[in-house]
Amino acid sequence: MKGEPSSHEINFGRERISFILIHGEHDRFQVTVRPDMTVEVQAPVGKPLEAILMRVRKRASWIIKQLRFFKEFQPRAVVKQFVSGETFRYLGRQYRLKAVSSKERRVHLSRPFLIVFLPNPKNAVAVELLIRHWYQERAKEVFNSRLDVLYDATKGRLQSKPTLRVQRMIRRWGSCTSQNLIVLNTSLVQAPIRCIDYVIVHEMCHLSFHNHSRKFWKLLTRSIPNWEVAKRHLELTSIL
Repeated sequence: MKGEPSSHEINFGRERISFILIHGEHDRFQVTVRPDMTVEVQAPVGKPLEAILMRVRKRASWIIKQLRFFKEFQPRAVVKQFVSGETFRYLGRQYRLKAVSSKERRVHLSRPFLIVFLPNPKNAVAVELLIRHWYQERAKEVFNSRLDVLYDATKGRLQSKPTLRVQRMIRRWGSCTSQNLIVLNTSLVQAPIRCIDYVIVHEMCHLSFHNHSRKFWKLLTRSIPNWEVAKRHLELTSIL
């Protein structure tokens, strides 16, 4: 019987390795380092924790090497000044910020501009708040719309439609929980639709397979062919 995932960590020299432990009805011991910098360990049911920690320590050098490799591809935070002339992206397209003096407060897209209306256009903090709120609202609208389309396209591969939550995230584009919840990074709305679809489908597949097993990749490929293109695009994209 598969147990609930649990969090653990070990020390290896000056490094600390945190990992998620999943017990399953199999004989194998497997360590997986994901591109999002999470480490997952699968072990047989009944395997003593000390024995598992010992196995992880034996793989520690390899784990750290993988983590350092994936770190190079982590989305890097972009320091924006939120002043006119800066560029921002929405659904893969680039827009130039234009802060305009107005009694009202709102954001409007008029290609090639992202126009922000507010009383003091030189107040960068106020501009940032308006833009972030706009991104949050657009993200909810776009992500829910794409989830509807993608869930319908799964043709019954999922028992029920997942709940969606949108929030700012520092190091991930998305995640999911065992409670049938998918969490998406607000900044993902800056990426093209194909990338948004990839992240949503990726997390939907994790609701069926909580690891990156062969079955997971098979389901992902069947659900969204050529997903590697979208994945590579996101690896080179910065998070706002």
